Amino acid sequence: MRRLCIFLSAVSLLCLTACDRTPVEPPSIDFIGIATGSLTTDLNALKFRNSFKKEETQLVGIVGFSHIDAGSTAQATWYSPDERTPPIGRSSAITQPGARTARFSFASGDGPWTSNSYKLRVDITTGHGIRKQTATGSLFFYIDKSDSEIRAYQEEYRAWLKDMKK
Repeated sequence: MRRLCIFLSAVSLLCLTACDRTPVEPPSIDFIGIATGSLTTDLNALKFRNSFKKEETQLVGIVGFSHIDAGSTAQATWYSPDERTPPIGRSSAITQPGARTARFSFASGDGPWTSNSYKLRVDITTGHGIRKQTATGSLFFYIDKSDSEIRAYQEEYRAWLKDMKK
């Protein structure tokens, strides 16, 4: 009888642990920025902007969080937002305890960038199963584009999105 009680207690404890419904606080992205630099560039030395020369081949994306659990996955993807070119790249990082930023390096390894409009999308995932929480953010950036070309692209992109919804 004593073994049965111990067995039932152990099973009950396992069920309670497996069925834990403690809410998980969703991750929160406060900042996304791109600058010329690398993964080791001092954060205070980075000058964030959205327009770069094609010769600026080493770029770093910084994502700032107000809340993120250790062990969360931060994934960055950079691509042409209107499907004119294939995705350029994707990178993932697992957050460490106390993390408030994640860094993503993207570079044009084959020489200068191609003149184009791009988008950096960041997806944060924490938890598993029914406790899985996500946060998403994005930022447009432009390579070798003048201010007038950027404004023209933005108008064209809005029209393209409107057509896609039809």
